[in-house]
Amino acid sequence: MADLDGLQLVEAKITGIWPLKSQAKAWTEAAKWAAFREADPEKIRPRDWDVTRPYIVDPLAGRISETWADLIHGEEPNIEPANEADADRLLEVIEGNDYSSGLQGAEDICSSEGSTWWRILCDPETADHPLIEWHSRMMVIPIFRGKALRAVAFWSELPKDPNTEETYRVFEIHADGVVRNLLFRGSRSSVGTKVNLTDHPDTADIPEDDWMHGLPMLAGKILNRTGPKRTEGASDYKRVEGLLYALNEAVTIGSENARLTLKQRVAVPSKYLDPVTQKFPAGAEVLISQSVDQNPDTPDSDRMAQIEWSFDADAWTAWHDKLTDLILTRTRVAPQLMGRSAGNSPESGTALRSRILDSVMAANGKARAWDTEIPRQLSLVARVDAMPVEQGGFGATWTDAESPPTFERASTLPEDAGEETERVVLEVSAEILSRRSAIEERHPDWTDERVKEELKRIADEREAAMPETFTSFGTDDHDHSGGAVEEPADA
Repeated sequence: MADLDGLQLVEAKITGIWPLKSQAKAWTEAAKWAAFREADPEKIRPRDWDVTRPYIVDPLAGRISETWADLIHGEEPNIEPANEADADRLLEVIEGNDYSSGLQGAEDICSSEGSTWWRILCDPETADHPLIEWHSRMMVIPIFRGKALRAVAFWSELPKDPNTEETYRVFEIHADGVVRNLLFRGSRSSVGTKVNLTDHPDTADIPEDDWMHGLPMLAGKILNRTGPKRTEGASDYKRVEGLLYALNEAVTIGSENARLTLKQRVAVPSKYLDPVTQKFPAGAEVLISQSVDQNPDTPDSDRMAQIEWSFDADAWTAWHDKLTDLILTRTRVAPQLMGRSAGNSPESGTALRSRILDSVMAANGKARAWDTEIPRQLSLVARVDAMPVEQGGFGATWTDAESPPTFERASTLPEDAGEETERVVLEVSAEILSRRSAIEERHPDWTDERVKEELKRIADEREAAMPETFTSFGTDDHDHSGGAVEEPADA
């Protein structure tokens, strides 16, 4: 049944000044963390910063989010339909959405901003299957009942007409059983008024009527971790915000000191300037010394003074590295995952796993939200895909579109191929693991026929490698040493 009341609750919020008062705080917070993720100095620079000084942003924050994305979704997940007959269509939908890359990008947003939002779109002109899009909190207007999502609107700003100041914004509102599209014409600072979708060329083809799909809401969210508000997620940057600013300031000061130290300067009397351009002819960076010009009749007036600064680079490096490691460990990212403190000698997979165990545990905790939400999301995708075209679906053939598929993420632990091979060899030799099981473990994607073929090859190679004298064991003509059995003399 369609939750039309939920639609009305969201629509009632779309009014007044822009950004919406009800969303301004959440959008501003998300925008700040996105600026850290993108290392945008214009948006991060402190308000009291001297604008004559450059502000350099260390990209460590973005690396943290990328690391979580790699830990959770770095490897291709294993997704299987409830019915094997639907495997080809599910694969087509997954590949058409570039799903694995989409998951990584979504976790990048989730880690940095505290949450990520998704919706399912049907656009037959773009694709012949449902589309899955991931969004920042900055593009979302949600309505909650307790912790449960009641309805949500996704908005975007349409291209402006260069000849007018009008701003068009389109809102796609999702609730259980229904989707509604609205177009508003306003200004940069005002939502404006609701107009027909045909009033803008980019929305002219969108149906004016609600899409009554009758399914659960085709949208949802994933929280990084619960924030002060139970319905909002908390950014991984929140706890280290001060340290991130300290790191940026250290990088900025280090850059300034390096420039002052490494670039040589000289103080010269003003009489050496070009009389027309009032610049030093050689084009070198110089400082004009007024003190030298005070006594132009003395020999000192021709004196040039070289200026030097000293920069304790070792102390700066130690402080920068200390801040970096503090930020990483406070966000539970093992420095080894970013190539730090790894030493000069390579580490075994076991040693590295022990060093990053805390990060792996944190990644598994973060991934629970994904493990719960993804099967539900893909189940809705299948149901929309199987829905008849006249109802807004794609009319694809599914044997079982109701049951959610299985979703298994790849291991976040680094695998050492040499150690794994050694373990398998020892287990087979000790007869606690069969050759067949070892092959299936090493090659989980092989079919039963391919495994049997490999076992036969191994048997054939072993038989071919045996000395000829050992090929007749068990016959009446030879003993186990390979020698002929002699008849007793008195037989």
